[in-house]
Amino acid sequence: MELRFPSMRRVSSFAFFIVALLAAPVASAHLYQPSYEQQVGPYLIDIGYSIVPVVGTPVRFDLDLYTNTGADVNYSPFHDIVVTITDGQKTLLSQTIQNDTQNVPTFNYTFPAVGTYTINAVYERTNDTPIPVEFTLTAGTGSVPILPTIIVLCVAAFLVGLFFLRRRRLQTK
Repeated sequence: MELRFPSMRRVSSFAFFIVALLAAPVASAHLYQPSYEQQVGPYLIDIGYSIVPVVGTPVRFDLDLYTNTGADVNYSPFHDIVVTITDGQKTLLSQTIQNDTQNVPTFNYTFPAVGTYTINAVYERTNDTPIPVEFTLTAGTGSVPILPTIIVLCVAAFLVGLFFLRRRRLQTK
């Protein structure tokens, strides 16, 4: 009995389908990451964070400012953002983040304890009124979700395995 492998065209089509399926969430601003969005006057404030906050695990925040809403949003320039994180009783972080206009401004923060935290961000634009936003996050205990990483690694391992099986088959002919 001869073992038959799928053609490279079928493998390529399957790989394209899997990549397209996994890439579909890229249409959102933050892939698999949570975000906070709020309309403030003509501006849409979009603050994404890398993971749901877990005590002791660093969270990366990215800070965007847009004009318009829906599918017709445009990046709106600003020169810096003042970020403050409080736990309701005391200020845990107060930082000014410069916008270099080439990269999305980011900062990292590790929540020290289980609880609810208030994040204030004030976007400052040249010759314009500062644009403030405030939202709350709850830091808990638990594991960091790694499902997207596991899926990507499994698909990559499968495709690499198919490639080497196909290559081996061609070498034995």
